[in-house]
Amino acid sequence: MDPNPSPLFLITLFFWLFFWEIGGQNIPNDWYDSGKDKWVQAKTIPARYGPRGTGVIILCSLALSVGLSAVLLRLGPARLSLPFVAMGLAAGFCLLLIPAFRLYRTKTRLQALVLFNMASYYLLAVLVIVLISLMT
Repeated sequence: MDPNPSPLFLITLFFWLFFWEIGGQNIPNDWYDSGKDKWVQAKTIPARYGPRGTGVIILCSLALSVGLSAVLLRLGPARLSLPFVAMGLAAGFCLLLIPAFRLYRTKTRLQALVLFNMASYYLLAVLVIVLISLMT
């Protein structure tokens, strides 16, 4: 633990988690619940922007999260080497971007649930990469 982390690291960490939460958890969950949301007239992103606009928001949010992960893994106290940063990017590509693109293409509630579930494993995957890096 670093008792005095750099402000740049903290800001990067915040936005990495923010964009992951929005694109991988919050909006896909709203998309999955969109039938109920229309019934109660909830003002969610999917209700407001429709499938196409929501898909773009999800893709952009997750692309930002994956991009920020590379910066975060280099800025963090562990200062991961490039092969481990590449593994972090690969995890983001597989667990976030591929399911997000499938959702954008298919626009189905089931694919929104798949993205939500896959994104739930992303932080664990990054943690495992960091731990493996520290052990080598």
